[in-house]
Amino acid sequence: MNNRRLTLTLTLAIGLILISTLMLGLENVAAQAQGAIQPSQVTPTQATQAKEMLVQQTFIPTWATERVDAEKTFTGMTDRSLVLDGDNHPHVAYGYDHLYYAWHDGSTWHRETVDPAWGVGGYASIDLDSNDNPHISYYDDLNGDLKYAYYDGSQWHIRAVDTHDDVGQNTSIALDMDDHPHIGYNDATNNGLKYAHYDGAAWYTETVDTNAWVYRHLSLAVDSAGHPHIGYAWSKWPNPAELRYAHRTGNSWITETVHSGNSVGQYTSLALDSSDHPHISYLDGSNEILMYAHWTSNAWVTETVASDVGWATIDTSITLDTSDNPHIAYTDSTNGYLTYARWTGSAWSIESVDTSDWVWSASLVLDSGDNPRISYTGRSSDDLRYARWTGSAWDIQTADSGGDIGLYTSLVLAPTTPYTPHISYAGGSLRYARHDGTAWVIETIDSTDVWGGTSLALLPIAPHDPRIAYYDISSDALKYARWTGGGWNLEVIDSVKDSPWGVSLALEPTAPYTPHIAYVGANGDLKYAQWTGSVWNIETVDYATNWFFALESPSLALASTAPYIPLVSYHDADWGNVRLARRTSSGWVTDTVAYAKGGSADTSLAVDSLGYPHIAYDSNVGLQYARWTGTAWAIGRVDRSGSPSLALDEDDTPYIGYYTSWSGGQSLNYAYLDDSMWVTETVDNLGNVGQYASLALDEDGRARIAYYDGGNGDLKFAWGKRVDVIPTTGGTLGAYGSATFDFPGGTFTDTVVLTYTVLQPLASQPNVGVFFDVTAVFASSGNAAQVAPGQTYTVVVY
Repeated sequence: MNNRRLTLTLTLAIGLILISTLMLGLENVAAQAQGAIQPSQVTPTQATQAKEMLVQQTFIPTWATERVDAEKTFTGMTDRSLVLDGDNHPHVAYGYDHLYYAWHDGSTWHRETVDPAWGVGGYASIDLDSNDNPHISYYDDLNGDLKYAYYDGSQWHIRAVDTHDDVGQNTSIALDMDDHPHIGYNDATNNGLKYAHYDGAAWYTETVDTNAWVYRHLSLAVDSAGHPHIGYAWSKWPNPAELRYAHRTGNSWITETVHSGNSVGQYTSLALDSSDHPHISYLDGSNEILMYAHWTSNAWVTETVASDVGWATIDTSITLDTSDNPHIAYTDSTNGYLTYARWTGSAWSIESVDTSDWVWSASLVLDSGDNPRISYTGRSSDDLRYARWTGSAWDIQTADSGGDIGLYTSLVLAPTTPYTPHISYAGGSLRYARHDGTAWVIETIDSTDVWGGTSLALLPIAPHDPRIAYYDISSDALKYARWTGGGWNLEVIDSVKDSPWGVSLALEPTAPYTPHIAYVGANGDLKYAQWTGSVWNIETVDYATNWFFALESPSLALASTAPYIPLVSYHDADWGNVRLARRTSSGWVTDTVAYAKGGSADTSLAVDSLGYPHIAYDSNVGLQYARWTGTAWAIGRVDRSGSPSLALDEDDTPYIGYYTSWSGGQSLNYAYLDDSMWVTETVDNLGNVGQYASLALDEDGRARIAYYDGGNGDLKFAWGKRVDVIPTTGGTLGAYGSATFDFPGGTFTDTVVLTYTVLQPLASQPNVGVFFDVTAVFASSGNAAQVAPGQTYTVVVY
């Protein structure tokens, strides 16, 4: 493109922040603007940094993020997520990425988003007031708050009830005779059971018990006098666990032990009978028994409802019929079935309700005819279901659909400008996302159950057709998807372990672009497949010494020159070592790089211009980086922890995108080696984000990262933005590609920090039609930078 100089005159009023969209391009501006990628958050440089530091550092990399693929997410629903109105119509509260509410009017389901904030809606519990208006308690995961929403007949009202520490998990709500809410919930910071209530004028919160292990293990009800009753699990090592019961009389709480023993009291659900006596369902985990306890007026009676239900999540929900007989819905964790138990007056009658899927989060109510209704979620289908007994059979409906999107991401950039990103990932199915220059294009390639890994590669020649290796765990198979130009061709390569971890694909850079795949085989061995032109040649690279602790997390790279010898890094979960395998003319040669840790650990491999391997891996001492010097492994620590994705730039400088989880939280981080020192940055820390990070560099060394937002169940994408310091003497800001912003001396009255984000870095030409979002603040005060009206700025585009 010819050199062009474009002069923009900004007629800004004094005191206005410099927030302008600077348009670099002479044609098609309106069309480009409509297709611009909008980052989910543009964060100005932190004004709290010292002025001296900013002046010295003329380039500060920061990050912008966006959601590529996002569906509804609902998890952690409670035993009180379902309620019926006066017409026996169901109302359900649920969520985790947002708070949702669904209700049935007798003919169809209606759905709405109550609280659109991110990371809210977990542990939702619902009750209806005397006008059948919903009241919902729920958890704000990002802020660690207890929240409450109610509908007044015309609009929703939302408030944070308790914001002290990390509170609000496992909420349970009930309304008294005056329609005032009472909420039981968990204090995760102080390991306590808390209670909140509204008296019509103000909210009051208090601690009911300490050392209360109430994660998904508490349930609240209000008696006829408006007094709260709570069943919950209590645990304080080395004492045995207890099922406890607390009720409030006057201004004090009375707590008592109902049942004690190892793993007793989990998945508690409580209901009050017509005499306000408590009835509780719960799990005896050590004996894998579903238990039932009730108060007889002078003593607690406990009994077995069902044996051999498993020790894992069974999510009990209890309610009483008009004769005060108990009914319990639960998940049988030995098979995942939704199960229903009822007391006939002489024995427990037990039946399976839904056997089509592993289910979670049962919530049971009875209609006016004592017929059971149950809400719950399906694991593989990620849907909200509703089952009702018709009198002769179970009628099962889908109330809403969602998805857990963005697992096992694999990011590849097209090798030429504009370096279009392509991502493979799992969301129950195999999905593929690519950016077409204006928007993300998303498609489902294989609707089977994908688990354990996906790996993407692009043909090096235009149009850069994708190839994907992945695991189909519904058939325990390694599969290969190939875009033919008109559709996807899917084939099975080999059988694999029932829970494999990690698959890695690489294509040779010259025709016929032979694919090579490293993966975990049926016996937990490390295996390798290469396409010969007519069949897949399959070899065992290394044998696992323990089937359960398999060889895992393979990362494959090819030598940079022909004959493109494959190398594979992997982790031996049994012995805890990170190993490297290299294919030779006589077979595979394996070498131990370092001890990492027992159990699971991720590895990521890259090969430099000399053919030397570089490996990033997780270990019990943190995120480690190892490189082969030609004679030995040089190993150093990058960060305190991390599941890495490694890439090398054209100068063989290593860059790592990684997920870190420690006591300070979970986040997506980024690190690069500056001379001999690692520089680390936080890319995204909004909730539990960063798992399955996949990093790619373009030819200019700019990083992009695809990753999983575990808190919201979404696929996210991050890219770098630049922050430069413009002193009072003026200066030139290097923009995207070869563009520059010239600021003459005296433009600003003080040194300013100028941040810009490339809103559309993917145009057909790197500079034409590109948009920048620009902000400026004074480095000394953090206040908005002021500019003179009519000030002229020069933008040079090459």
